[in-house]
Amino acid sequence: MSIHSPTPTIGFPFVGDTIGGSHLSALLLMQELPNFGFRAVALVHRNGPLTDYLDSKGTNFFQTSLPYFDTSRSGIAALARSLSVAPRIASFLRRSNISLVHVNDGRMIASWTLASRLTSCPVVIHARHRWSQSRLAYMCFRLARKRVAISSYVRDSMPTKLAESTMIISNPFEAPVRDYTSARKSMFALIGRERHPLVAFAGTLVEQKRPSVFLNTAAYLSRKTDAHFVLFGRNGDYLDDLKQQTTQLGIIDRVTFAGFRPDFGNLLTGCDLLIAPAVNEGHGRVLVEAMLARVPIIAADSGGHREIIQDQKTGLLVTPDNPGAFSEAAMLFLNESDFREKIIETAWSWASSTFSPRQHAQQIASVYRSLMKTL
Repeated sequence: MSIHSPTPTIGFPFVGDTIGGSHLSALLLMQELPNFGFRAVALVHRNGPLTDYLDSKGTNFFQTSLPYFDTSRSGIAALARSLSVAPRIASFLRRSNISLVHVNDGRMIASWTLASRLTSCPVVIHARHRWSQSRLAYMCFRLARKRVAISSYVRDSMPTKLAESTMIISNPFEAPVRDYTSARKSMFALIGRERHPLVAFAGTLVEQKRPSVFLNTAAYLSRKTDAHFVLFGRNGDYLDDLKQQTTQLGIIDRVTFAGFRPDFGNLLTGCDLLIAPAVNEGHGRVLVEAMLARVPIIAADSGGHREIIQDQKTGLLVTPDNPGAFSEAAMLFLNESDFREKIIETAWSWASSTFSPRQHAQQIASVYRSLMKTL
């Protein structure tokens, strides 16, 4: 496809080798931008899961085949790599009709920020994770024409000079078309049996997401209920260790590792409870997805979770890394139907009015216009 268009075009660079919450948020934004006078195109460095997903959604993308920053480097080597890829990316920008670049993850920030400044193409950095100190990150954030953070937790983790000039704009979320009966059947098909209740975990299987805490919680609940536990998310660094843990805990027949599922939003509707033990989350996308799917939430009292969950009102916050606390909270939801329904209704109402994709796109479009007026 051609990038050239008379409409101002916003380029969203991605590596293409993975799909996560930042991609889903950016894609919702891309879908809404035409309503505000902008055209959006994903600039993908390589084929992979993301290009397949973009194809399935009919989303505009252009495969650049450009080099990009390698996160295995650090210090001077990292800076050298960022500088080395900048000229080729800058050359691409000069040939294309990109009006503004909007970067959404660390590798793309390190790859595109300097190149964008070399061509006088405005660059917006969308900070989605807690600040990780590095000279390269600081340089890129200083070079950006505008910085947006997804939460106060993310913004306040930045160096003071950066935080003071960073906007907070919450992530967008698309409310699912809720069909509980169909979703329930799909969940039973996924686990290969009918089990009640169904308890979900969602997130890449890495330490920060605390899947091990979820499994320890599952072991306790398995002694008290007939629950089945489903872990949604890409396989991370220690899937084999987690599977071994299910054997050691005696819950191997109660646990399903579902992997990444593009239909996760629909499947979540068929679950009875979401447990989110992750710590230091920038925001906690899955929490809002659960609210919109009318699924009650128990989350670790950590990071951006505190900006989403009002304890005892829109969900339950419990002590991080404490399977006993998660288990007690889960039993409260499973045993107290009136309390559960009140939480569900309050959470759905708040999330529906707070995280509209149209509202998010309107705020971001205002940022774009303010930058383009200064050119």
